[in-house]
Amino acid sequence: MRLTYRIQSLDDASNLARLCGKYADTGLEIDVGYGRYVIDGFSTLGIFSLIGHTVSIELRATDGELIDMFEKDFWDMEARVED
Repeated sequence: MRLTYRIQSLDDASNLARLCGKYADTGLEIDVGYGRYVIDGFSTLGIFSLIGHTVSIELRATDGELIDMFEKDFWDMEARVED
């Protein structure tokens, strides 16, 4: 599963880091990529280093429900950001 997210501000980075952190220790692997750089989605500092960029978020897990849950939470986060 691949999602796209624009990190425009500290709040955007914080929201993404918080969302990824929610899935720590669940077996979900989250990679946040920009260009040739790939950051571990559980690295808050790494996510904050990507402010000002549109990133791709790649999810991998043996349990498809984890990916579905992350995707739902991601779209809920996107809706809150746009309000």
